[in-house]
Amino acid sequence: NVDAATTTIFADDPLTAGVVVQGIHLTQMRTAVDAMERLAGITNTPYIDPSPAGVFVQALHITTLRSKLDASRFNLGLVALIYSNTLTVGSTPVRAIDFTEIRNGTK
Repeated sequence: NVDAATTTIFADDPLTAGVVVQGIHLTQMRTAVDAMERLAGITNTPYIDPSPAGVFVQALHITTLRSKLDASRFNLGLVALIYSNTLTVGSTPVRAIDFTEIRNGTK
């Protein structure tokens, strides 16, 4: 069996109801997903907004991370992740579970 993990330390892990999502949470997930891409031999692809400072976390941020993580896990021969929430960019709110699932996919 193949397993992969990053050494990223996540603040407020796990995220729980009532914790305000901050830019650092998004930045840490990007760091972990980028590490997975490098491990999988994928050139790090750019983000729409390279610096999440002051940016409201949106479904687009999560779907981008999911896509990058899914491609990395596929290249590494890892089991595909199943996500709890279907996100529609522009209308679906981001929830703590969306962060938790991506974080867990990099551990």
